[in-house]
Order: sequence, then C-alpha cells, then structure tokens
Amino acid sequence: MSLLDQVVTALTGLGWQVELDDEHPGGMLLEPAEGEAPWPFVAQVDAEERQVAFYSLLPDEVPEQRRTAVADVLTDANYALMVGSFEIDLADGDVRVRTSLDLGEAELGATQLAALLAPLVRHNLTAMDAWVEAIQAVADGAEPGELS
Repeated sequence: MSLLDQVVTALTGLGWQVELDDEHPGGMLLEPAEGEAPWPFVAQVDAEERQVAFYSLLPDEVPEQRRTAVADVLTDANYALMVGSFEIDLADGDVRVRTSLDLGEAELGATQLAALLAPLVRHNLTAMDAWVEAIQAVADGAEPGELS
C-alpha cells in the first residue's frame, strides 16, 4: 500500500473525511466526520521523501500592510510551540500552522501510523485554535501589543 493510501486509511480511521486534491498530487482536504472544520485543514504526503504535513490555513490572506505585524504575533506563537510552527508567506499573506512527520525508512503498520498522525492533527488544530483570534485581530488592524 502506498504512503498516501496508508495516510488516508489512518485519517479516515481517526474520523476524518478525506478529499484528495487532483491538482496537487499527495494533497488532501480534511473535514471532521461530525461536520465542517472552523478553517481549511489540509494535508500533504510526499511519498518519495516519506513525509506527511498538516496545515491549518487562515481563511483570508493578510493585507500587505498588516503582514509584518502578523509576523510579530506568529513569532510569539512559535516561541511556545513544541510541535509545529506558524508560517506567513510575506509575498501573498497566506498564514498557516504546519505540523509534520518525516518517516525516514520506518515501515509502520496502520495502527502505528495512526498513533503518530493523531497527535500531529491535535497539536495543529489546538495551536490554530489558540491563536486564530489574535492573528485575525492583528490582520484586521489591531496592534500586537494591544492583545490581552
């Protein structure tokens, strides 16, 4: 079974609906089984490198004049993260949280793979949930120092 198939099987076993992205090989859109996610949540599998990444995406691009201020907030957010990181593309204003796994040469069964992926999903969603309001407030014009 391919790594992509293994990841899809593991994620569906964890209660996620998986829609493969035909335009981006290895890409997928994820939705919780119980309904719509609060923001776009996607995954990317690089079968050749044997890597899996999860991304929570801020729904809207940050306006150009607010990107540096948002980057300041993301730096604060990253300082406390043990797993994953916030990222901003300063060219287009995309903001995301990334958690990832490099499997290297490890050959894992479905149960072991699911056990590794579940915390990555949880850490990703928890990080975005903790910071999304602050990020959006700064993107909308608040100053990072004004956040409580």
